[in-house]
Amino acid sequence: MGARAEARFPLWTPILLAIGYFAAGLLSYWFSSASGAFAESVFIHEGFGLAMMLLVGRTAWGSVFAGHLALSLYQGMAAGLALLVACGNLLVLILLTALLQRLKFRWQMDTPRDYLLLVLGVTLVSQPVARLLALGMMQSLMHADITRETVVEVFKFMWLDESVCQILVASSILSGVDVWRRHQPGSFWLTLLLASGLLALVLAQLLLVPDYQWLHPLHVLSIVYLLVMLVAALFELFGAALANIIVLGSTQWATHKGLGPFYQLVDSGADLTNMNTFLVGIILSSCLVGALLRERSDREAMLAQLAHHDSLTGLFNRRHFFELAERELLKARREPLQLTLFWMDLDHFKQINDKHGHAAGDRALAFFAGVLQRQCRRSDLVARMGGEEFAVLTSGSVDAAALAEKVRNALRIELPQHPQVVAFTVSMGVAAFQTGDERVEDLIHRADIALYQAKANGRRGALPSQGAGPRPGGAGW
Repeated sequence: MGARAEARFPLWTPILLAIGYFAAGLLSYWFSSASGAFAESVFIHEGFGLAMMLLVGRTAWGSVFAGHLALSLYQGMAAGLALLVACGNLLVLILLTALLQRLKFRWQMDTPRDYLLLVLGVTLVSQPVARLLALGMMQSLMHADITRETVVEVFKFMWLDESVCQILVASSILSGVDVWRRHQPGSFWLTLLLASGLLALVLAQLLLVPDYQWLHPLHVLSIVYLLVMLVAALFELFGAALANIIVLGSTQWATHKGLGPFYQLVDSGADLTNMNTFLVGIILSSCLVGALLRERSDREAMLAQLAHHDSLTGLFNRRHFFELAERELLKARREPLQLTLFWMDLDHFKQINDKHGHAAGDRALAFFAGVLQRQCRRSDLVARMGGEEFAVLTSGSVDAAALAEKVRNALRIELPQHPQVVAFTVSMGVAAFQTGDERVEDLIHRADIALYQAKANGRRGALPSQGAGPRPGGAGW
């Protein structure tokens, strides 16, 4: 389900997800009982289930069902009723994920549209349906007297609280998985640590202090709001979701214990309506800001990628190659450093385009780019210089003939494994850095001459013996 195709998962995945759902439910009930007054205020398992449905699709169906059934039985619910409740919960989640999939929702939530789809789907579709199912079960199975006041209370509190918690938990899990996938795991843990620490420190001082003689409760709310916005600006959607989970939990717990601004603003008791309104406002606005900043950073990264890389092959483009190569040339002139330039050209490339079409030519270029990347070192500069021309600049001691042979052998081995790619050969010219070289063009000029000599000698010429390097004037094969 979600916006990606079904993938294969290990057999233990459903078992692990069911345990995770049950554990999230136990955490929800523990927090609710610790809060006291408002026992139905936390629904961590609902957000966990939604996130798993969006991430792994049908693999999570049985896990969500089993986890919810186990939770209901753990609470002492009759087996038949627990079975019906688990089925209803699963059907609601299936409805929501199917709707999001139909609307092209991306679980990475890399645009504000995706986040708003999640919010609207939860608040306007899944939660109203879930509340109606709950009321129907109360009337038909429990023969409860459903009054207007009951309906209002269910939709006023349970609907709002469950929607908020489900959105927050799901968005934090989904955005966290995306951060982990896009970056090093260190970025994930650093964001988690800084966002949580920043929020927890301030909330401990503001929300849990019973005496507000030095600070008006409305000022507290303003500080918290600005703080969450700061976290959203620094850590984007993942940080905003984490910050709001901390705010949600701290605010509800403090209010139920007779602490915090929502208890201090009234003469006695808790102002739950204003509390929920504030939480919804801060959650929606900060997470939307986080999604907007995520979209902007992705756009900037894409523009940077396009500025430095070839759009077809993903290699460095001609301009960026020259920038990096000039730096290497400066190093080579300051200190003893061996530089070797490989200039490569796909043989008879025009015939591939004329005979098989430009799409086939593009596949050949992209395939060769992948071969080059796999055979070269991370430190090597690999670029598409335009058309069917490629360049590789290596530093340090490099056996030119061995590298050329590696590329040729890789082509011979890998091409038969990709029948969609038209078979082709490559000619190469190699030039080594000389003391008198002032510009990268000097290296390119000698390598280009060597390349055309290789083509004139019949392309696919014999390789120099192993251990041989390019002559000062260049070598081709």
